[in-house]
Amino acid sequence: MGRSVPEPSRPWRRRAIGGALGATVAALLALTTTAPPAAALILPPATIEAPSTEGVNLGDIAMAADGTGGLVYTKTVAGVPHVFAARYAGGRWSAPIRVDWDQSFSGSEPRIAAGRRGRLLVVWVTPVATLSDGKVRNGLFSASLGPGADGFGPSLLVDPSVGEGGGVDPSLAGAAPGKAVVAYRVITLTWPLPAGKFTNSVQLRPGDVMADVRVARLEGDRWSRLGPINRFPTASMRAPSEDNGPEIAIGATGRAVVVWQEPDLTGTARVLIRRVTGTTIGPVLQASPESWNGRTVTDDASALGLDVTATDRAQVAVRLEGGSSLRGQRIFLTRLGSSFSDDGDEPTGPEPADGAADASPPAPLGPPAIAASDGDGGDGTLRLAFAAGAGVRLAQLDDEGGLVSGQLGSMPQAVPATPVIAAVNPEGGGVVAYGALDDAGMSTVAVRQDFPRGGSQTGLFYGPIGGQISQLVGDGSGSGDALLAFRQGESGRFALVAAGVAAPPARFTVKVPKRWVRPPRARLRWSAAPSTVGALTYALILDGRVVRSGLKRRRLTPPPGLLGGGLRRVQVRATDALGQDIISRPVKLRVDAQPPRLKVRVLSGRNEVAVKLSDPQSGLVARATRLSFGEGALERGGGRLRHRYARPGRYTIRLRARDKAGNRLSQQVRVVVR
Repeated sequence: MGRSVPEPSRPWRRRAIGGALGATVAALLALTTTAPPAAALILPPATIEAPSTEGVNLGDIAMAADGTGGLVYTKTVAGVPHVFAARYAGGRWSAPIRVDWDQSFSGSEPRIAAGRRGRLLVVWVTPVATLSDGKVRNGLFSASLGPGADGFGPSLLVDPSVGEGGGVDPSLAGAAPGKAVVAYRVITLTWPLPAGKFTNSVQLRPGDVMADVRVARLEGDRWSRLGPINRFPTASMRAPSEDNGPEIAIGATGRAVVVWQEPDLTGTARVLIRRVTGTTIGPVLQASPESWNGRTVTDDASALGLDVTATDRAQVAVRLEGGSSLRGQRIFLTRLGSSFSDDGDEPTGPEPADGAADASPPAPLGPPAIAASDGDGGDGTLRLAFAAGAGVRLAQLDDEGGLVSGQLGSMPQAVPATPVIAAVNPEGGGVVAYGALDDAGMSTVAVRQDFPRGGSQTGLFYGPIGGQISQLVGDGSGSGDALLAFRQGESGRFALVAAGVAAPPARFTVKVPKRWVRPPRARLRWSAAPSTVGALTYALILDGRVVRSGLKRRRLTPPPGLLGGGLRRVQVRATDALGQDIISRPVKLRVDAQPPRLKVRVLSGRNEVAVKLSDPQSGLVARATRLSFGEGALERGGGRLRHRYARPGRYTIRLRARDKAGNRLSQQVRVVVR
C-alpha cells in the first residue's frame, strides 16, 4: 500500500504573457515559496497552427536527451489531410514543414521520434492501392529530418499493407538508423464476415477484431519487418481504442521493449511484454495480473503506459477496468530489470500503484502516464500519474524502492479521464500535465513542476482562442524537461499550441587538488552541468562569495590575491540561458601561500644556538632541510636543531627548507655567541 504524497506550500501567483509563430498565447504561472527557481521554468507557449477552418489533428510530440524535439500533425490542404511537423531547437519552434511532400494521398495517424541535434523521424499511414472489391489498402511510411536540414527526405516504406488504415496506432522510438523501432497494429478481419467468407479464427468477445501487432526496425535506408508478435495469432482482440494501442520504447543501447493488449484464452484482455534486441524478439512476459487477493481477475486491461531507461529497465503501467473482480478501476505497475542483469527477464509485479488498499481510487481513471530514469539509486527514479475522478494521483519511488502514492494537491480540477503527461528528473521531481478546468470553468492545461531540491511551481496554459482542449500529448528528455502540445477550439476552428517545461541544470562535480598546493598550482576544474537549455556560464564561489562570473571554460586558476592561504570552501554555480542555476556541492581547497617559518634562539652562556622550523598549513618536509651553522658542518633534515660552538664569535647560519606545498625558504641569519 502506498503512502500519501505531502502537499506543497501555499503558492503565490504572477501572470506571464508570451507567444510565437503568428499568435499570442497566455500562460498563468504560480510559483511556490519553497526553493523558488532563479527564473520561471514553465516557458510561454507557442502557436504552431493559428486558428483556422482547415482541419488539424495533433499526432504526437517527442523530445531528445539534448532538449531538441518536434511535433507532428495532419492539416487539410486542398481537401486532403497531409502530414506536417515542427522542429524544436534552441528554445524555439520552427515553422511547419511538410513531411509527406512526395505523397499525393491523405496521411493519418502520424507519430514522431526525436534524436540529438534536432534529428526527427516520422511515421504515418497513407493509401497505397485500391483492391478489386473497392476497398483501399493502406501502407505505413516514414521520413526523416537530419541535423541541420530544413526539409524531410523522401518517404520510405515501412509496411505495404496495414489493412484499411484504421486503428494502426503506431508507436515510434528512436530516430537514428539502427536505433529506431516502430510497433503498430493491423486489423486483418472484422465480424460479421462477408457472405461466402470463412475463417478458423475465434471471436472471443462481441465487437472483437482479428489483428496483428507488428514490429519493424530501421536498418540503414530500409525497414526490417520482424512480423507479428501476438501470443495467440488466431484469437481475436478488442477493437481499437484511444488507449489500447501498442507501445514501444528504447534504451541507449538500442534494445527496445514492446507492450500490447491481447486477450488470453479466457477472453480477458491482458497486457504483454517482449524485448526486442536487433531483429530478435524475446519471450512473452505478462504485465497485468491474472489474480488479485485470491480472486481471478476477469476485467480487461484497457490502457497501458511504458517507459524504458537508458540501461533498458522497463516500467509498465496498466489500467484495469475492474467491473467485477477488482471492485472498480485500478492501476498496476510491473517492472523489468536491465537486459544486462541476471533477472532482466523476470518481471517484478504487478503491484497496485494507485495508493488504494481494497477500494479503488475515485472513478473514472484516465490512462496512466509513466516516466522512468536510472537515477543515482539502485531502483532509479519514477513518476506514474493518472487522472482519478476530478483529481490527479502521482506515484513515485521512495528511498527503499517502494511506491509512494497520493493525490496531487493544490491543483485545478481535472477533466474526468483526461490524458496525463509525466516527465521525470533523475535527481528527483519532474513534471505532470493534464487537461483541467480553471476557476472560471474554462478549459486549460495544468502543469506542475517539482524541483529536486524541494518546492514546485504550477502553470495554466491556454490557446489563442477559447474552447475545449483535446489531443493533449507530451514527452520528456529524461532530465526533467518536457514538451507538450494540445489542440484547442470548437469544431471546424482549431489551433495547435505547444509549450515547454525546462529543468534547471543538473548536478555536476568540481575537482580541486587533493593535497596542499601553492596558489599558482590551485587549478580548478569542473564537469559540464547537464542541461537541455544550453548556453551555460559558470561562476566561482569562494567561502560563499562570488569572486568570478561569466566563465565559459570549465577550468580556472584563480589569481593568488583571491585565494590567499588556508582552507577554502570552493563551489561553482552553473547558469543556463533562461537564468536557471544550480550550485555544486562544496569541496575543500587547501592553499599554502607562505614558506616555512624560521626561529633562531641563542642560548645565553652556553655557546649554543637552537633552530626551529615550522609550517602551520601544509607542513614541513623535514628531510629537505639543509642547514649550515657557519663552522663548516652541514646538518640535514629535521625541524628542530641545536649546535654548540667551540668558541664565542660572530657566525652566519645559512638555511634551506620547503613545505609540502612546495614553498621554499632560503635564509641567512647572523648570530653572536658570547
